[in-house]
Amino acid sequence: MNSRVLTTIALCSATLILMTTAAPATAAIKTNANQPRVSRATTPATAVKPFADIDLSKASPVDKAGAFKDVKTIGSGKPTITDDRNVDGKVTAFDGNSGYALPLDTDFYKKLDKGVTIEAFFKYSGSDSGEHDILSNQQGGGLGLGVNNGQLTFFVNDRANDGNVHHEQQLKGKLERNKWIHAVGVIDTQAKESRLYINGQLAEKTTNDGTIKRPNNAANNFVIGGDSGPNNALQFGMTGEIKTAKIYDQALTVDDISQLSATSLADVHAPKAIVEQGFNTQLVGPSDVVAGHTYNLNVHTRQLKKGDINKLEYDVVFDADKFEYSGADSLLGGKQHTQVTRKDDHTLHIVSTAGLSTAEAKQFSQTRLARIQLKAKATKKNVKATITVKDVTASIDDKKVTKVDMNAVTEQAITIHAKDINDYNGDGIIGVGDVALAPTERKAAVAQAAEIRPYKHVVVLTTDGGGNPWDPEGMYYTKSNSILPKWTTDKTILSKRENAYTMDLFNNKFAMSTSAKSVKPSISAQNYSSMLHGIAWGEMEKSYQMDNASAAQKYFADFDKKEAKYPSIFKVLQHNIPTRGLAAFAEWDPIINGIIEPDATVQSSKSAAWKSFDDVANYIDSDQFNDTALMYMQSDQMDHQGHSHGWYNDEYWKTYKNYDAMFKRVMDNLEKTGHVHDTLVIANADHGGSGLSHGSSDPSNMDIFLGLGGETVDAGRRLKGGSNADISALVLNALQVKKPSSMKGEVFDTSAFLPQTELAKKKRAVETVTLERTTNQFALKFKAQGNRQIRTVDTRIDLGGQDVDKIVVPTGAKVVRQGLQNGVLKLTLSFDRQPSDTLATVTLKSEATKSVGKVAIKEAMLGTDKGQEVLSDLTNKDVASTGEANGGQTTKPTEPSESGDGNQTTKPTEPGNPGDGNLVIKPEQPGLPGDNGQTTKPTKPTKPNESGNGGQTTKPKPSVPGNNDGHASVSGNGNTTAVKPTKPATGGSVTNVVAPHEEATKPEKHKKNNLKGKIVYAQKKLGFYKKTTFTKKNRYKFFTARSQNKWAQFKIVKKQGNRYQVKDINKGSKTYGKTGYITTNSKYVTSAEYTKKAVKVKVINARGLSAYKTKALKGKTTHYKKDTVLKVKQIVKVKGKYRFQLKNGKYITADKHMVHAYFVK
Repeated sequence: MNSRVLTTIALCSATLILMTTAAPATAAIKTNANQPRVSRATTPATAVKPFADIDLSKASPVDKAGAFKDVKTIGSGKPTITDDRNVDGKVTAFDGNSGYALPLDTDFYKKLDKGVTIEAFFKYSGSDSGEHDILSNQQGGGLGLGVNNGQLTFFVNDRANDGNVHHEQQLKGKLERNKWIHAVGVIDTQAKESRLYINGQLAEKTTNDGTIKRPNNAANNFVIGGDSGPNNALQFGMTGEIKTAKIYDQALTVDDISQLSATSLADVHAPKAIVEQGFNTQLVGPSDVVAGHTYNLNVHTRQLKKGDINKLEYDVVFDADKFEYSGADSLLGGKQHTQVTRKDDHTLHIVSTAGLSTAEAKQFSQTRLARIQLKAKATKKNVKATITVKDVTASIDDKKVTKVDMNAVTEQAITIHAKDINDYNGDGIIGVGDVALAPTERKAAVAQAAEIRPYKHVVVLTTDGGGNPWDPEGMYYTKSNSILPKWTTDKTILSKRENAYTMDLFNNKFAMSTSAKSVKPSISAQNYSSMLHGIAWGEMEKSYQMDNASAAQKYFADFDKKEAKYPSIFKVLQHNIPTRGLAAFAEWDPIINGIIEPDATVQSSKSAAWKSFDDVANYIDSDQFNDTALMYMQSDQMDHQGHSHGWYNDEYWKTYKNYDAMFKRVMDNLEKTGHVHDTLVIANADHGGSGLSHGSSDPSNMDIFLGLGGETVDAGRRLKGGSNADISALVLNALQVKKPSSMKGEVFDTSAFLPQTELAKKKRAVETVTLERTTNQFALKFKAQGNRQIRTVDTRIDLGGQDVDKIVVPTGAKVVRQGLQNGVLKLTLSFDRQPSDTLATVTLKSEATKSVGKVAIKEAMLGTDKGQEVLSDLTNKDVASTGEANGGQTTKPTEPSESGDGNQTTKPTEPGNPGDGNLVIKPEQPGLPGDNGQTTKPTKPTKPNESGNGGQTTKPKPSVPGNNDGHASVSGNGNTTAVKPTKPATGGSVTNVVAPHEEATKPEKHKKNNLKGKIVYAQKKLGFYKKTTFTKKNRYKFFTARSQNKWAQFKIVKKQGNRYQVKDINKGSKTYGKTGYITTNSKYVTSAEYTKKAVKVKVINARGLSAYKTKALKGKTTHYKKDTVLKVKQIVKVKGKYRFQLKNGKYITADKHMVHAYFVK
């Protein structure tokens, strides 16, 4: 769209003079589209010769001055040659994704010592937000002409009297979009003055120090249509047309510039005929929104061809009963060109004089008139809503067009999701808190839908340019931007890091990886797309690989596709949990405009500088957070600091101190609202940097931190690995949503999260549920915490292959759900008042007790009278049976010992160590299940040695250690075996050892070391020691308890008493390949394979397993996915290895890393 105001031109004394009203120094002279043509014969030629003069009238531009022999195309795609209705000759059109690069040699800036002038004749039609360069070579120095936040800008950098620090100045003038403008930037090093001219007139000037600071080595091109990025990349691309691009190796005079401007503007003229162009309008937004949350509607209009209509108006109409208007942003051309006003409670009026583009709608920087925010009103049931466009009008210079050609996709259909009928506490999830609040007659129905979810919310906090700052052992540092930052442990340098709060937060209250990596290249857009789409940028198809320039101008490449190839985390959550809200705040708006899809149901907003953490804290404080699943945030200030003053120097660390207060405000609000207990916080950086840039593979650029904080996080743990591509996987894992196949990121270090049975070690102020088990029954015991009133308890109990006979609950209690799924009992209890001691007593069917695993409680959630949900501590505990359903007996503990080696340290009436489920007890009658059902005769405890390993001096028949049939495994798959206990050796504890064969036998004579080379797995937390004496001083490390398919593994060298000498064969372990000692206690170690026939097995390997035709595992026939359950015909042994033969005749491995076996029908 072009203005048609005329400017008169007169010729006087062979000089072209513009007869216009003088403009202020900072304003642009209007270059009007209908300016009459001036004969080029009357225009005097300037005698000034350019250093470089790029001919942009040809498809392959050349430098007519000969300074640059090779003009390269950079970016995605290629600029195009076109005609413009308002200017003579051919011009080059740029779409923001590609440009032309003039490669610079090392002597280029030396040629500019006496000054430099750059000239551009162009028409800009891109976004008024952010930086978009026209002719530029910047990166920690250099110079350039561009558009910055809607103003024409001349970027100037001098050395500021310090060769290592650049001093950037921005000279600004008014920019008229879609009008031809002649711009000249001058750096006069002799006069120490920098000047910006617009259409021949001085717009602004300032002083310089007489130098030009050359950019860093990453910026090795002078770029037309953008700026020079690392590795010959394009950044800050412009949208528009350029006719002239010249560089002069001198400071031009006012007269020189006046003549250049007159020559260029002489080509501008009115169009030959008036054209009333047609338009296409499209409403772009999500198909869903949660009641009470904000819906973002993107309103796009594009012209179908270039024309003269320069004002367009229409109404956007919505249902006032379903939506309420709350604001608009992202206005095309800014408020001066596009306005959104409220006509009434259901109608918005849009007026735009911004120059419209012929680009497709996906080019949002050129086609989006506005982004409108509508708040969805509360509703009792899901409802449909539509938004439409009506009453289109247009004008040319305020003269109304009688008939507007508008081809519009004028209706947007939306489903507003109401709160679930069972969601009484309003958190968007059906859980035990809802059961507590439900009326009596509905409790059972609500309980059927209840889930146990430790995390209701995830908050991701990304520090742009934040690198790897929180390792207490060291940090990156440099004294000069010309020197790469290096890792240092120098305490004097470490004292420059003054972040007391964040150092404590990430090292003591979070689990953190300081070995995490940025995705290559270490640039923002590439890493944010990896974070939010769950796949490393380099693994995406090329058409999906966004960079900083494309993310600022066009939508993610799934736009308008029927099926998303790489859906973002927001789209995945929208599909799986549509009743929960999503939010995003970013100081760098390409995240919310380009990287997050426009049709993702996310309440997104651009945060002001330094305000993103405040936006997050305020949102946590709002009612909307209660049913929000994910909130993402990006803070841009460390990136600004790096680009302006350098990475990892004194100023960088001084600025980082501000982040203490920002992180603290978010964490304080989580604590104040109580959401600290149901929120996983993920904190990371997108990249680091060096000098004044980033993007390289140097560790200072690639190394980042990745921290996790939450109720189940093992606080203080140092994690290993991780990358920004893992962020989405972490979010989905916490929210218990299945990861789509497009996402390749992982929960990179599962040791970050503790099972609920190990949460007691965190010493939280919460209630405790203890499962006390005897031979054929168990009781659930309750220990209160403070004055909190519990009304419901929801549990998940692994029955170890057994069946429930009956459940007895105390007076005032009721079983509202009892169900069995995959061998796990879902038991939900409701209470009229606070439970006292026993929650329930469960009797198991006696016929199933001869060959079963142990019963164990795995998960539990408590609901309060206010609908809050509490993730309690859990303990599993063996007690002596009295033959009555009383829920268990007290126990006699062993002496204290070092944990993780075979003994428990407990008080007689207190729960045992979390998650182990095995106490040493004083039996009161024969047949007590001391070690998974072994009949034992107790021995007197002896004085323990310091090791406390739980082993005994025994003479078992040497064989594969552990229990051949799965004895004492955490999965509870073993058979019982009757043995006679041996007397404990001095220093041992009272624990019985089962001979590692299918049944107890009389010990045979000692054979030569036939255990050598056998593999054993650690079923629980296990100590690995340098010597046979198990002390802290001798300990290499602990191997943490993990799921069965990830049990730590060791190769036996030999057996020494109650110790195995073993070799660590866990790849990635710090002690990998080392030889040391572990306990022989079968509660802690088990053979690598099952050796007894099972009834069925479940595939537990993440990648599944293959079945074969022969017992030698040859002739692959079938691949079974994880969690597939297979019926077993028999077990066979081949060359020392065990195989299961399935009912279908095929053979599979008996490796406990691959399958979990069940021994009861």
